[in-house]
Amino acid sequence: MPFPGFENIFCLGEPFANRPFRGSLRESDRGLDHDAIASGRVVPSQPIRIVPYGGRELTDFIWTDYVGIRLVSRRLVSLLRDSGIAGWSTFPVEVYGREGEVMSGFDGFAVTGRCGKFDPAKSLPFLKRMPGGVFPHFKGRFFRPDSWDGSDVFSPEGTTFLFVTRAVYDVLRRGGARNVEYRPITEMEFGDFEKSLMEKRLRET
Repeated sequence: MPFPGFENIFCLGEPFANRPFRGSLRESDRGLDHDAIASGRVVPSQPIRIVPYGGRELTDFIWTDYVGIRLVSRRLVSLLRDSGIAGWSTFPVEVYGREGEVMSGFDGFAVTGRCGKFDPAKSLPFLKRMPGGVFPHFKGRFFRPDSWDGSDVFSPEGTTFLFVTRAVYDVLRRGGARNVEYRPITEMEFGDFEKSLMEKRLRET
């Protein structure tokens, strides 16, 4: 698949609304490698236990207190599978409500697609006014296009960001996916300290 252009890539995230159910991994096995599970490198032999952390309304996305662990409804799983979307897999979870009841119909969502590390040299510098003054900032989280493996769903190396192509964006929007925020990666901002961290990671390649 040809590279779609940075303008056709979006970062999916939590909108932090009050009503949707939010989960916690505080009762899950502390020996689990959550990063490996979130990236699809490991599939847990037993369902990961998810307990309430906030909200009550069940939606297509359930976000948790561990940023890499996300849940999606079986409706969304079917929608992505039927649309031929590549770069993801699922893992077993058990979601519990406030009264201890099991809330079925959800799977853990692992991101198996990959691209390379962020390259801040590709980002646009600008000055941002903040409460403490004006500080250097940068716009656009970019990577080498040839480092992208062609997946519709993918994470940049060394991160838990959930990036998707416009094909996924269109499928989710048409399907009415709830409790998810879409942000073009060309509009994502970061500060000077994070830029230094990105540069350090690139040097360690």
